[in-house]
Amino acid sequence: MRNPTPLAPSPWLSPRGENLTQWLFNLQNRYPQSYERILKVIQDLLPVDRILFPPRHQVGFSALSLFERDYSRPIPMEHVANGVLCLLAFLSLLFGPLMNPQDAVFLIEEPENHLHPALLEVLVELLTQEQRAKEPRSPQLFATTHSTELLNFLELEDVFLVRKMNGATQLEPADSKDKARELLSRRELSVSDLVYSGALDEDSLPAR
Repeated sequence: MRNPTPLAPSPWLSPRGENLTQWLFNLQNRYPQSYERILKVIQDLLPVDRILFPPRHQVGFSALSLFERDYSRPIPMEHVANGVLCLLAFLSLLFGPLMNPQDAVFLIEEPENHLHPALLEVLVELLTQEQRAKEPRSPQLFATTHSTELLNFLELEDVFLVRKMNGATQLEPADSKDKARELLSRRELSVSDLVYSGALDEDSLPAR
């Protein structure tokens, strides 16, 4: 994600984000409204003023740099915090053109990595807003997580448990147990409490 890449538009963000500079450069030039939304959110959340795509020593290569408010020198990509780069990548998917097709599916592994819990909460709120705005044509997003913070930012109906049974991976909706929904509605347990305490196992659900 930090290495200079050819400064040519890329039609998608690669699975590991190696072409983040190319992808953002593409959004800036071909989808300026999407790019401005990304920049606006970054400016609201972080002391970032603007993003530049300066050329590097290799001909035709570039890596983004950030300008922060009250700091006159650009911060090259290799010195930008991991959390900022991850947030940029997530926002570029959220507000970019790939979010529009109805049949689009996004797979994200552990989005909590490198992100402050407060930023993670904002990201979930933005995603929820975008999904609702695009209904009934909103794309699907699946994320794996071990984060209690992330679980507590979600509704129980949005959480699925992944279990290995008889050599096969099975998905079970977390809200499939009536008792679990009741405990959550009475605020006796949080979503993460239900998941990690084993309370979603039928035998462990307490009697009323």
